[in-house]
Amino acid sequence: MNQSISLDGGRKRLILFDPDEVLDGRYENLVCVDSAGAVVWRAELPGAPDVFLSLYVEHGEIHAHTWSGYEVVINPENGRIMRADFTK
Repeated sequence: MNQSISLDGGRKRLILFDPDEVLDGRYENLVCVDSAGAVVWRAELPGAPDVFLSLYVEHGEIHAHTWSGYEVVINPENGRIMRADFTK
């Protein structure tokens, strides 16, 4: 595990798994789990091949950076991309 952030008053947790676990292809390595550890959703990636490298939560928004150069804002309810900005 690379990073973990509490969400929803501690009822959920974002977990970013080490992107080096898979060296090629598409690796949906950002998940949201509930308090029992069950996966609620896997975050959508903007393209393939790609992986998430980092994340942060600001003003209730989930932001993540990808290997392909995107910063995405992820919907905390379902893991879908709400906005993607190319930053490279």
